Amino acid sequence: MKYTSLQPDVERIAREAGRIILDFGEFRVEEKEGHGNFVTTIDCAVQDYLFRALSGLLPGSCFIGEEQENDALTDAPTWVIDPVDGTCNLIHNYRHSAVSIALLEDKQPVLGAVYQPYTDELFFAVKGG
Repeated sequence: MKYTSLQPDVERIAREAGRIILDFGEFRVEEKEGHGNFVTTIDCAVQDYLFRALSGLLPGSCFIGEEQENDALTDAPTWVIDPVDGTCNLIHNYRHSAVSIALLEDKQPVLGAVYQPYTDELFFAVKGG
């Protein structure tokens, strides 16, 4: 339960990432490897924001992000993020996408947050809580 104290900050960061999605305006879409796999300039902007903000919460932590090449998972505290979970929905303006954030320690989840900015729904979990 040592990460419980991060909850208010992780929630604030998830909501700010959602505001980036809502306020972004026009964006570019590029195809990634695989069928129907896309990345937008919104995905990249949100991921960049999450890296900066979450690094400040837990200096020295590692990251695994959907929009980058990643190193192998270690036992170190590691943020796992999907900046726009539902990119195809975003592209088609279905208004059903979320920011997903998890924290792993010893390769096990200890904290998670999912924020749906279109409905302002935030779900949070912490190991043992």
